[in-house]
Amino acid sequence: MDRPVYEVQKAESLAVRRTIQIPMYASADYVTPGTVVLGKAALKLNNGTSAASTNSMSADAAHPGVAFLELTAAELSDYGTISVTAAMGSSFGQAVVVVTRFDPFTEGAKTEQALRFDAGTP
Repeated sequence: MDRPVYEVQKAESLAVRRTIQIPMYASADYVTPGTVVLGKAALKLNNGTSAASTNSMSADAAHPGVAFLELTAAELSDYGTISVTAAMGSSFGQAVVVVTRFDPFTEGAKTEQALRFDAGTP
């Protein structure tokens, strides 16, 4: 089962950059593409307490078995890693969102590791 990883800048203002795709799989075998059902995903920041997403997931007829979820700027207000889990009836999917200081859409942007190195932090 694939779990895509997304990098999103903290409190990203553009909705298109906050929208992630979650591949859904049938719970029976985790191989067969699953059916996307409208509902909320579970978000867990840095292995903390799980909370439901503000927005519901949606499906796109052009991409069977893929759920789209637009995260809110508030959900991206803390640095770290967000585990996104979508358990919808007989379908299941997961994605990982890394909330960063840098803008991953800017050419030449420094990565988190480069920023830590510049600051003298390992």
